Amino acid sequence: MSNIVKAGIDLRRVTSPVIPHIDQEIAKALHRLQRSWSPSDELRQHRKLGTVNDRRFASHFLSRRYVEPVDEERVFLVSGTQNALFLLLSAMRPERSTIIVEELAYRQIREVAAILGMRLVGVETDADGIVPRSLEDRTREHPKSILYCTPTVHNPTATIMPEGRRTAIIQIARSGGVPIIEDEAQGLIPLAAPPPLSEMAPDITWTVTGLSKCLFVGLRIAYVVAPSADAIRNTLKDHSDMAFWYSSAVAASLTNEIIASGAAELMLERVREEAVRRQELADRLLLGSELVRGNGLHLWIDNPERTGNDLREEAAQYGVLVRSASEYAVNQNQQQRGIRASLADVCMEDLSLAFERLNSSTVLLGSINERKPRSEEN
Repeated sequence: MSNIVKAGIDLRRVTSPVIPHIDQEIAKALHRLQRSWSPSDELRQHRKLGTVNDRRFASHFLSRRYVEPVDEERVFLVSGTQNALFLLLSAMRPERSTIIVEELAYRQIREVAAILGMRLVGVETDADGIVPRSLEDRTREHPKSILYCTPTVHNPTATIMPEGRRTAIIQIARSGGVPIIEDEAQGLIPLAAPPPLSEMAPDITWTVTGLSKCLFVGLRIAYVVAPSADAIRNTLKDHSDMAFWYSSAVAASLTNEIIASGAAELMLERVREEAVRRQELADRLLLGSELVRGNGLHLWIDNPERTGNDLREEAAQYGVLVRSASEYAVNQNQQQRGIRASLADVCMEDLSLAFERLNSSTVLLGSINERKPRSEEN
């Protein structure tokens, strides 16, 4: 074990990678904003839901993810994804006290549910995402529930739900009267992915698209696509004057400026290219392993012979910090398999070194993706 190292390369955090020369574009946007902005007007107003311009630019930026243009009347701004989830779940809470989530899900959903006093119920998944039969069971057991899910580049397993499976999930949710909150954290990054649920089922879906993965986490901006303008008014009526979820006037204006100038499009394209480059590096260097990577900013390594905690601990011994499946598990009483490794938060040199260290360990031995898709009848 003389090759074990102590210096850790941290692959736990998933955020947008550093893009060369993007600083100049942001500096130009800030300069233009300085010349055109009226601080005495802008900073004396709340940004509740976003201005007409905010929603217009949001609709424009989201349009690359949708087949049909997004009606800007359906769009509003929130100060980040976590606040968006807190707002929507809190607003739906009086009538619905249960959240149905994938059996492995975004870690902070547990914290949000705990604060709101809501119950989390896990639904079974396979390599195509949520298993329809399992969702049918959950909606029957919990008729007053909400479905929260991440069909595109799932966190943590990186899967992308096929369109046929999305159709089946929508049918079950609609027939059960269950609204859907769709998390599109990395929805804009894959070059090709099925449409968001809010396009396939606009009547029951609220889609949250944060900008931390495709632009900058520090913007603290998330776009929410709602079923309709009426749904926004009716659902948020008891929360409309609570300013915790309002976006910052400065951040919203800067975001509008980088969208208008084309800098946002440029950065998204560079993030996509960088994601592909890093995925290809993983394919070359993580020998003997079958990875789930979903064309996003993280990958999933599943070793059927060992728990995620075991893999995480051994990876740390070799100087690579990753997240275990247990950190995402709804049922904390079950042993979970798999680890998530970020591709985006370190430079390529460090990422290569991290992969070499994993190859030197036994983390990848026997690693194979066994999460086979089930029959669509299930």
